[in-house]
Amino acid sequence: MNLNCKSVDAFRANDVDKKIVVIKIGGSCLAGGKALKKINQKIIQLKKRDISPIIIVSALKGMTDSLLDIALNGQIQPDSKITNLVLSEGEQMSVRIVESTLKGAGLKVKGLLLSDPDFPIITDEGHNDSTILLEETENKIREVILPLLKEEIIPVVPGFVGKTLRGDITTIGRGGSDTTAIVVGKALKSEEVILLKDVPGILSGDPKMVEAPKQLPTMTVEESIDLAFKGGEVICPSSLIYKSDDVKLRITSYDNEDLLEGGTTIVGKLEHQIKIDVKEKKTAVTVIGRRMNELPGLLTELSGALFGAGINIYSVLTSNFSMCFYVDEVQQKKAMNLLHSLILKNEELSVVVSLPNLSIITVIGKIFSTQLEMLGSMGVALEKENINLIDISTTMGEINLFVSQKDVQKTRQVLEGLF
Repeated sequence: MNLNCKSVDAFRANDVDKKIVVIKIGGSCLAGGKALKKINQKIIQLKKRDISPIIIVSALKGMTDSLLDIALNGQIQPDSKITNLVLSEGEQMSVRIVESTLKGAGLKVKGLLLSDPDFPIITDEGHNDSTILLEETENKIREVILPLLKEEIIPVVPGFVGKTLRGDITTIGRGGSDTTAIVVGKALKSEEVILLKDVPGILSGDPKMVEAPKQLPTMTVEESIDLAFKGGEVICPSSLIYKSDDVKLRITSYDNEDLLEGGTTIVGKLEHQIKIDVKEKKTAVTVIGRRMNELPGLLTELSGALFGAGINIYSVLTSNFSMCFYVDEVQQKKAMNLLHSLILKNEELSVVVSLPNLSIITVIGKIFSTQLEMLGSMGVALEKENINLIDISTTMGEINLFVSQKDVQKTRQVLEGLF
């Protein structure tokens, strides 16, 4: 069925009057008939509550790694098209399994496979880590999926995969099923996007490592991204680029009695506009010594002494030979005297020095997944303007540049030109 954008929007408003909920089923939730039966029961319950579910599926646990091993097959330069063709079979197998079991439970179901010329997830030519073409994809999602919902048919869509405008099969990176679910939810303005996992939600710590972790009711998008990049594998961080404010996103367990309750809700959205924040009149107070990263408790001792004296620390950078604390310029002398008193008590520490008239320039508002490329561009641009970087620190969501106070305005202009 071909509908233009205007008629699709009118069709949804007039004919799809049930709540739309997108449910992404992770690979670990498909581990056996018992788990599938449990999911079937949950979907049947949702249908009885006048909810229109859309199912997004991952490959079975471990399947993608196995297929990747097969695709590579020892080749030094594997063909990316062949690799994507092989990898895509994992999610498509899950579609066939879920479609079959839901039909067996008496539901009307339609699996959307890559062989369909109207497959709704459209990407660029990136192949192994392609980018979703958002406008084309949202239009195609509405065109393909809304008519199914009108007919009370449950769409089952493979996550992680897409097709180019030319029809080539692509993959959108590890954890891409989360991305597919969020994009589908955004396109249809769904009531909620639910990511089903084998955990009850986001916990305050890894239960394998900490005692009695508690489940968090909410977490911000920014926190979730840092969590994912620093070892928490609950959600794909790049999927959150597509999250909008008007669609609820929740992580919960497929064991949850009611899929519409519990779990952890991810709140907020990423600001796609780059923001440049400047903290001026700072001083780098640095303790020099030997084996400093090997001395147990040293960072706690030095930073604790500063905090205890009411000195705010804006950043800490460490190496084997130094620990540098960025503090307010007006507290330079106080910080130096305090740290000097500690140096005199530790033979591994040598001297405290300070470098005043500095500023911290922070670039915020983007997931810097290609940090090396971004840092390289910054370095080249700053060097052209003869701007010397004193220090640099990064996360996946921020880049902090430490520069002389005299170079603040010029640095800001360079960064604004890059973004």
